[in-house]
Amino acid sequence: MSFGDHLEELRKRVMWAMALPVPVMLVAYFFSDPLLDLLLRPLFVVLAGQGLRPEVLLLEPIELFFTQIKLAMLAGVVLGAPWIVYQLWLFVKPGLHQHERRFVNLLLPGSAILTILSVLLTYLVMLPFMLQVLVAIGANMTVHIPPIPVPAQAAEIIKAHEGQPLQTYLGKPANVAAGDIWLDVRDQKVRLAYNDAAGTQVVFDVPPTVEGGFRQDYRLNEYISFVL
Repeated sequence: MSFGDHLEELRKRVMWAMALPVPVMLVAYFFSDPLLDLLLRPLFVVLAGQGLRPEVLLLEPIELFFTQIKLAMLAGVVLGAPWIVYQLWLFVKPGLHQHERRFVNLLLPGSAILTILSVLLTYLVMLPFMLQVLVAIGANMTVHIPPIPVPAQAAEIIKAHEGQPLQTYLGKPANVAAGDIWLDVRDQKVRLAYNDAAGTQVVFDVPPTVEGGFRQDYRLNEYISFVL
């Protein structure tokens, strides 16, 4: 065959190779929801096991639609892969000797079986294990905020009011005496009043006693890309 004949044969094989995946993609789009459910299930199981909300984020109105298209395209390529490889084989086959053809006839089925087994191993074993480890790292890690120094007079007032409900005010109360403690609903801060060594009244903002952590919110598109 001439070079032009080779190009014509390649063009024909490419056209035939796309004849099956494209319709499969269109059909697979209508089954993208079950496929999406299948891919999200390992993540939701791990999140629920860690006491976290089993949900993913959609940061754009069109994100879910694009993800469904991505899954449909992937399904078309995966399900149409044997047909694509077969067309490639028909293009390459005339240029091989008989013993080379026999080798490929053994190689292709073995490759297909190993590919299927690797996908099953990834979904059933590796993906749940990886998610369990990665989610647990973030769920069990906290950042301790350095304590803010509290004056001794303020510490005594805080200790004396432990377990008691706080009075709420919009701003500072009209008549504040040393030893008073209240919640300023305008700023959402707990404040108290005490007298310093010079007898001057001081209003002190009680620092929150909290620990920082990692909020694990996963975006749908990025999680699907990670899995694929």
